[in-house]
Amino acid sequence: MADAVKAVLARIKERFTDRSTPPYSIGLPGMPDGPPEPSRLPAVIRNRRHRRRLRAALREYAPTIGMAYAGRAGAPWQLGMWEPYLLASGEPCVIFHLHEKYLDFVRANSDLKSPIIQLGGHRFGDLRDVLAPSLTSLYYVQNAKNNAGYMRHRHVTHVWLNHGDSDKPANFNPRHAKYDVLVVCGQAGIDRYAKHGITIPREKFEILGRPQASDIEPARGPIASLDQPTVLYAPTWQGVDETVNFSSLERGPEIVQALADRGARVIFRPHPLSYRWAKRRKAIKATHDVLRKHREATGVEHVFGQVADKDWSVADCCNHADALISDVSSVVSDFLQSEKPYAMTTMKTGVDEFRAEYSVAETAYVLLGDLSNLDDVLDDLLKNDPLAEARSEKKRYVLGDFTGHESADAFAAYVRRLAQG
Repeated sequence: MADAVKAVLARIKERFTDRSTPPYSIGLPGMPDGPPEPSRLPAVIRNRRHRRRLRAALREYAPTIGMAYAGRAGAPWQLGMWEPYLLASGEPCVIFHLHEKYLDFVRANSDLKSPIIQLGGHRFGDLRDVLAPSLTSLYYVQNAKNNAGYMRHRHVTHVWLNHGDSDKPANFNPRHAKYDVLVVCGQAGIDRYAKHGITIPREKFEILGRPQASDIEPARGPIASLDQPTVLYAPTWQGVDETVNFSSLERGPEIVQALADRGARVIFRPHPLSYRWAKRRKAIKATHDVLRKHREATGVEHVFGQVADKDWSVADCCNHADALISDVSSVVSDFLQSEKPYAMTTMKTGVDEFRAEYSVAETAYVLLGDLSNLDDVLDDLLKNDPLAEARSEKKRYVLGDFTGHESADAFAAYVRRLAQG
């Protein structure tokens, strides 16, 4: 009893002496953007007033859903990948953001529509002020360990979305078992956990397809019939360490040169995180240089740089392409929607081992990391395409039994159902 009284007294003291930065909002109706402005009032009083005003504004806005983010520089594309499909539900949404040092970066590099709530000096302790009573569910697109700070609040439903579907370890992390619901694209998303010894009850999973692939169109015909096929080369990033480095970016110049020599038009879209490292930027530049020189010499309109990286979405790149070369990456799962041919690089193992480890590679033409089988792979990718029939079944396994915009509609309906109880 004495300990409980001490805890209450400590919280009261904190309220009356706290000078730390309070949580604040960006884009919330009824609130100015940013932390409270300096004034003649003592910081303690100024911050208390700000907190009360923020709570009132959130009650008035009455969000029913939220995106809870505790990651870092990946926020612009990870949040941006899912926000439109959450908003399509018609439910009012708010984004909770942990690391203040990245807030300006997020705002400058994204087009988020929802109000952002930046947690203050008390970090997750600030959630008691900003989790509006109307909030029913929180969605997670990045598996930061700090997500646990949000998940301590058990009166809301915590939903794991991830930011892409692939066979990378990020798609079968044991921490995912702690979420209330795991949204996956298809049966493959469930089987990955069991394959790696992670037990999660089947009732926790919701198969909803891949909304982001809804706009990806089918092939315009057998690839061998095309006079000049367009190939999307989309290497993944290097990962957090070598154990999850699946990137072929270092071989990019050779890969796109071989495609150009075959008369193909190339779309080059590296993973956005690759631009964070000087070594990767050098490889990107070298790949750009190969395509630029070939374009100048032949007039072939290769697509790279601003257009491929920023102006076009992943779906746009897929729709402009007739085939794909990628790595272990969510781009492959998205591309499956089209049923067009694709190749995947294996940077560390042989072809058979790679296909056994990564399900989506079973219907890929597997390119060895040393490029020793590049000619054979390009023959199959651009001419023979012996795996065409098998891709249709693989698509259903990976992306679920959805066509057109059915996945996006199913996801929006699920969000509404969860929000409305």
